[in-house]
Amino acid sequence: MLPRRLLAAMLFAAIASSACLAGLKWDNPEVLLDLDSSMAGGEAVFTFVNDGAAPVKILNIKPGCGCTVPTLEKSEYAPGEHGSLSARFTTGERRGSYQVPIHVQLGDGDVAELSLVAQIRELVKYFPANLVWPKGEKRAPKDVEFHWNATDDVKVTALRSVNPSFKAELIDGHDWNGALVRLTPTGDEVTGTSVVIITTAQGPDRRSRTYTLVARAL
Repeated sequence: MLPRRLLAAMLFAAIASSACLAGLKWDNPEVLLDLDSSMAGGEAVFTFVNDGAAPVKILNIKPGCGCTVPTLEKSEYAPGEHGSLSARFTTGERRGSYQVPIHVQLGDGDVAELSLVAQIRELVKYFPANLVWPKGEKRAPKDVEFHWNATDDVKVTALRSVNPSFKAELIDGHDWNGALVRLTPTGDEVTGTSVVIITTAQGPDRRSRTYTLVARAL
């Protein structure tokens, strides 16, 4: 029977040899995308080198979300060869911090674990999102404030109330960067609900983004 120290040394050497043969060394297994709601998406690039002694073949790339599409220049890399994996992330309606794991299956059975982290900022903030006229309250106008930074390219392009009993209009003369939407029931007898849709164009590509308000008269 082999001495424990010799057995441990042999096991360590075998593991180290296997890691060396696996070959791919990633410069950064986690890539951060800084996005905002005007952007349709972004691309994360994971660079690597085969620092092993044998060629490495990438068999499959599986992202943890359909919002991310990976692409690879080629599937096999010789010792010492550099490469990159690109992952295209689609913003959609996602906001805040969003993490997508990416599993890269190698030819020797190993799996490299990568991570795309998207930080998505909503350009437009508004309040209140719901307006209520209680029973017996005069159907006076009520306002909703929309705010965005002066450096952000945002413009209201359309405003529509689905219920004609509630009038929606843009009001000029406010003292902040953004928009003022005023909702008014068309008479003191009005009851019911309306959804108000505000459409904006955002960013240099004029990406269309919509926001909704709910107005209720009881």
